Amino acid sequence: MCNASKIVDLIFSTACKIDEDDSLRRNVLLKLTLESLKSKQRRMRKRRHKLKLKNKKAFRQTKIDQSQLPKDGDSIGLDNFSSDIKSIAVSDKSEEKMA
Repeated sequence: MCNASKIVDLIFSTACKIDEDDSLRRNVLLKLTLESLKSKQRRMRKRRHKLKLKNKKAFRQTKIDQSQLPKDGDSIGLDNFSSDIKSIAVSDKSEEKMA
């Protein structure tokens, strides 16, 4: 908010320094105001674009590859999981016997 008040003060001080007729002062004031608004719009457009790209990138990273999901009727893979546990348990027992 402080920057906005400084811009307004600068605009009015510039407009007051001109010693020509009121129409010239008004034109300068309008031109300065228009330029500041255009630059603000440009900054906001850039900011929105950056946020849009950031959201798009985050969405791509969270998207799940459909080939990794189980098909209809397929098991989730718990059969292999239980056999892996059994093989680990057997290997632990064999290590205990060797020690």
